[in-house]
Amino acid sequence: MKKIKKAIFKYWKNDSIGLIRLTLELILVFGLITYFNYKQTDISIRQLRIQERQQQILDKQILIFDYEHRPKFQIVEYYEQKDSLHHCITEGIQIQNEGYPIDAREIEIYSFFEIDNGENVKTIFPVKLYYRIGTINRNERDVLETLSGTWNCKDFFKFRDELHTYKVSYHWALKKFHVIRIKWKDVLKKEHISYYSTDVYQPNQEINSKEALKLIKLHDQDFKIHMQKPINTELIIDKVKNTGYNKVYN
Repeated sequence: MKKIKKAIFKYWKNDSIGLIRLTLELILVFGLITYFNYKQTDISIRQLRIQERQQQILDKQILIFDYEHRPKFQIVEYYEQKDSLHHCITEGIQIQNEGYPIDAREIEIYSFFEIDNGENVKTIFPVKLYYRIGTINRNERDVLETLSGTWNCKDFFKFRDELHTYKVSYHWALKKFHVIRIKWKDVLKKEHISYYSTDVYQPNQEINSKEALKLIKLHDQDFKIHMQKPINTELIIDKVKNTGYNKVYN
C-alpha cells in the first residue's frame, strides 16, 4: 500500500495533469461498465416481464380453447308416465350435451334415497335399479343417453307414504338424488371424468371427485334399496336409528 501511495505521489509530482486524466478515464470506464450493467439488468427484467406476459396470454388462450372445446353436460329428469290424477308413475332421465361434440364416453348413474330425521341428521341409502332401462344415442351432442324405470317414482312415493304411517318416522323427510359419472375424451383425445349431482340443493351441478366417490362407494355395501323388490320400511327405520349407518351430520 505504501509503495502504491509512493508511486502515485511520484506520478503526481512528475505529471499531475496526466494523473488527473488517467483518473478521469478510470472513472469514465467504471461508470460506463456500471451503466451497461444496469442497462443489461433492465433489459433482462423487461425480457422476463415480456415472457411472463406471453405465458399469461398463452395460459388464457389454452383456457379459452379448453372452454370452447368442452362438452356442457345437462342432466334432465322428467315424468315419463302419469296417471289420471297427473301423479308420476314412471320417471325418466336424460344426459344431454349442449357444448362441444364428443364421441367416446361412458355414463353411469348411481341413485340414492336420503332421509332427514328433523334433528340435523341425514341417512343416505344406495338405491339399485331406480333407472334400469336405457337408450344410448350415438349423438355427439344433444341427448347422449336416456334412462327410465318401471314405476320407479310411483314406488318412491308409495315408500314415502308408508314411512309416514309410523309414529317414529311420520315427520321424516325423504328425497332421492342421483350421481352421474361421465367418462369422456376431449378434442386432443385426453381422458376426463366428470361427476354431476341431481341433488335439489344443487341441481345439475358438477361436483368434485372426492365428494362423488364418497357417495359412489356406498354402492359397495351389502345393503341397498332394490327398486325391483318390496321395500322393507321397518328395516329402513332401523337403519336411520342406527348411528353407524351412512350418516351425514349438519
